[in-house]
Amino acid sequence: GSALEFASILLRQDPEIVLLAIENRSCALKHASDCLRRSRKFVKAAVQRNGMALEFVIKAFRYDPEILRLALLQNGQAKRFIPEDCLREPAFMQKLTHGHEFT
Repeated sequence: GSALEFASILLRQDPEIVLLAIENRSCALKHASDCLRRSRKFVKAAVQRNGMALEFVIKAFRYDPEILRLALLQNGQAKRFIPEDCLREPAFMQKLTHGHEFT
């Protein structure tokens, strides 16, 4: 994960390499290329492999119910990276969790 920080841009643009790094360390997402970090499809794949990568998701995806749900399903502890205002909104949380309890 942290080795990705020092990798060439070609490696940081390779989705498979970055996803492998994210599996090991969630912080690898912050070292992915901007193109990958702005790709909803890529971010969904990243949080499916390591829900804790939610911490490093760009602002544009922080309120995306599908991304948040995928992160929670992979690791319930990713809940701590959900914006506070979402956590206080019962309707949003119901939509997000579909009745599941995440701690």
